[in-house]
Amino acid sequence: MWRADDLLDLSEPDWVAEIYSKSGQKSPIALKARRYVAAGYERLLRYQSESGGFSYWGHGEAPDLALTTYALEFLHHAANVISVDEGVVQAAEKMGPPATDSRRIVARALG
Repeated sequence: MWRADDLLDLSEPDWVAEIYSKSGQKSPIALKARRYVAAGYERLLRYQSESGGFSYWGHGEAPDLALTTYALEFLHHAANVISVDEGVVQAAEKMGPPATDSRRIVARALG
């Protein structure tokens, strides 16, 4: 069974797609990365709780701050290459800190 953090670990294509998007290139790698980002975004939505945060297993589980922060970072990068519902981002931001400091916050929360 997939957990939300497994999906986010696979989200590295968002960086690839973002780089290619800024360069204006339409290479097969960029298009594939964009498809992976879109698929990851659609799957991630299944893990968003009613409160706006993201949980590891979905299905009504309580959201996790570190995971929500990690998801926010992905959503902000993904928005540069695909259409991201701003309501999803705003709901998650109510639960956690803004994505600008997310790597530092995730590191502090995990360790």
